[in-house]
Amino acid sequence: MRHLLHDGPDDNYMIRSGKMRRAPARPTASLSALQWAADRANQSYGQFTQRLTSEDEARIQAEYEEMMRQRAEEQAARAAAREAARAAELQAEEDDEGLIMDEDDL
Repeated sequence: MRHLLHDGPDDNYMIRSGKMRRAPARPTASLSALQWAADRANQSYGQFTQRLTSEDEARIQAEYEEMMRQRAEEQAARAAAREAARAAELQAEEDDEGLIMDEDDL
């Protein structure tokens, strides 16, 4: 006999309010991904998550991660463009310093 009564329930169960219940499955999507999807669906988080399946959660997590990756790439591109514009501005200032005529140059 592998599982004796005094060993207690398996890890798949928990006791709450005197009743033995199966532990809930771990979510496959993060809370931020689920909230993002609920906002896109124009629903509250509670209403949105009531009818989700684990396949839906996995799909939502993948879409959320793709959106975050694209957002990070766009931010990096904007930062690089700002840096390039600043470098061009500094270069233009350096080039203009020799071209400005003072009264001493006349």
